[in-house]
Amino acid sequence: IFLMITAPVASHLLGKAAHLNKLPLWDRTKRDDLSESG
Repeated sequence: IFLMITAPVASHLLGKAAHLNKLPLWDRTKRDDLSESG
């Protein structure tokens, strides 16, 4: 149960940190939900 709760939170934090560090998106990315322009 611990992993079921923490895995989504950890993956969200990794993605947010990557976005804040301006790492490039994967070439197959369809949309960027974290971008400033909506």
